[in-house]
Amino acid sequence: MQSVYEGCHAHRAMDPPDDAQQPGAGSSGSRPATAGGPWAWLVLAVILVLLAVTVGFTVAGGSSSSTAQPAAACAPTAKDPLDPSSSLRLLPNAPAPSYASNPPTSGSFQVGARSAPVSTSELSPVVQVGLLAQGDVLIQYRDLESADVAALQSLAGDEVVVAPNSSLPAPIVATAWRKRQTCTAVDIDDLRQFATLNGNQGPSGGTPGTAASTTTTS
Repeated sequence: MQSVYEGCHAHRAMDPPDDAQQPGAGSSGSRPATAGGPWAWLVLAVILVLLAVTVGFTVAGGSSSSTAQPAAACAPTAKDPLDPSSSLRLLPNAPAPSYASNPPTSGSFQVGARSAPVSTSELSPVVQVGLLAQGDVLIQYRDLESADVAALQSLAGDEVVVAPNSSLPAPIVATAWRKRQTCTAVDIDDLRQFATLNGNQGPSGGTPGTAASTTTTS
């Protein structure tokens, strides 16, 4: 009887305690689980990539806009078609004709038109075309600040006339015979170049192939 009791006691002593961890049983509950598993890491990686791409585009866009060149104040020089009435010469008392464009760059005109290099009053279309026919360049303006007007007037000279014109389609329009350049703001370099390249081009200024007609109208 004693031997049976001792044997049972020895067997119970070898049994592990109830709260001891059993190998392979409940082991998953004792390890810290990764939140969401591998899918969570994949989603996080995708979000980080998208954020990086967005930041890259934002930086690139800001850099390009900061280095973008401002829009030119003056449009390229345009060549107008010859007004069919350009062969006509008007007498001083002739009625004012109509012209194909505003301001005109060709058409009938009075021979010997005159204007001071800086005019404070508007020039009639007949006088404008007469000046262009002689090879002069007109720089006309409207609605400008006094400082801008003064800058334009600095371009006036023997063959460049600067004058106001309230009917212009743009704040500044430079004209020569069959040539025009419109500007939204003062650009002295562009306007000076226009005057240099397009002066002395009218039929009374000796341009080849544009000999003046002797026709006059009263």
